Amino acid sequence: PKILESRPIIYSLLEKEFRNTKNNNSALLLDLIKNREKTREKRLQKGYKSMRKMISTNLDDKTGIVNIFVETDRNWLSKAIADTLIELLINYNKQTRTSKARENRIFIEEQLGKAEEAFNIADEKLTEHRDKNRKIEDSPELMRERGRLQLEYDFCRQNYINLKDEYEMAVLREVKDTPVINVLNTPIVPQFKSKPKRILIVLISSGIGLIFGIMGVFILEYAGTMKKQQ
Repeated sequence: PKILESRPIIYSLLEKEFRNTKNNNSALLLDLIKNREKTREKRLQKGYKSMRKMISTNLDDKTGIVNIFVETDRNWLSKAIADTLIELLINYNKQTRTSKARENRIFIEEQLGKAEEAFNIADEKLTEHRDKNRKIEDSPELMRERGRLQLEYDFCRQNYINLKDEYEMAVLREVKDTPVINVLNTPIVPQFKSKPKRILIVLISSGIGLIFGIMGVFILEYAGTMKKQQ
């Protein structure tokens, strides 16, 4: 889950455009959060610090489930950020964790293209030689040339077949190595504010008031006792 709090992910998030579902206006996240810096780099750095406070994640080691929490001053924005974070995480996994398999598949694909071209050329040469020279039994030179072209054709054909098989295996490996992220619960628009926690504030205030009240009673009682003693 730490990748969701990394600079590459959050910088990409900050430069995403978000649409307000209430008034349909759109703006970059950099412009939606309080950020008065002038240069792009400073805006990103300050935005990164702000987003680190708004985004939190936790990982259940037993199930492998990652929970994402986003707290902003607008409920629609919290949901939109959570949705975008999931999208960025999926793309990041695809791009980084499948890079080797993709590179291997691309390399074999290039070799397969060259092998196919060489095979087609060898086939054309052999076919042309057969068409022009129907009878070669009486010509050792033509027989040698036919044999050479046949060997070249057989080699190119086998090389093409082998690379085609390798390419199909590389495609399967790339698909197999692609990490799958299943979204168990899609982000929802929060209906209640997470902050300030009014009930907690009331309880704390009541507790503090009670403590001061008790202290006041003891002070008054103590003061009354002192007067009587005097």
